[in-house]
Amino acid sequence: NKIANSLRGKFGEESRNWRNGLSFEPYTPEFNKGRKQQVLERDNHTCQNPNCKMVNPNRFHIHHIDYNKKNNIQENLITLCHSCHMKTNGNRKYFTEFYNNLMNERMIQNAL
Repeated sequence: NKIANSLRGKFGEESRNWRNGLSFEPYTPEFNKGRKQQVLERDNHTCQNPNCKMVNPNRFHIHHIDYNKKNNIQENLITLCHSCHMKTNGNRKYFTEFYNNLMNERMIQNAL
C-alpha cells in the first residue's frame, strides 16, 4: 500500500508531465533502424550529454530533441545513454533548449 500511495498521481493524466497522450503516439516509418544507425554513427556510439556520468554505457537511445515523434530530421535526433534519456522526461522545456543549443554548437563547429 505504501508503494501504491507513493506512486499515486505520477502516471497518466494525473501526472504533472502529462501531455495529452503525446507519448503514446506512434513513431513514423522514417524513424527506423537505418535512421537510428545513422545517428549512432554520427554521434560515434557515444552519449552526447556532456554531463553524462555513465562509464561505458551499453544501451543507447535516439532522443527526439523537440519530443515530436514525427520530426525525424538529423538535427532533431541525438544519441543518449539510457540513464540520460530517462532524465529528459522531467523538464522538457529545459532539455529541449539544452540539446538544441548543443546541436547548434556542433553545426557551427562543423562549418568552421
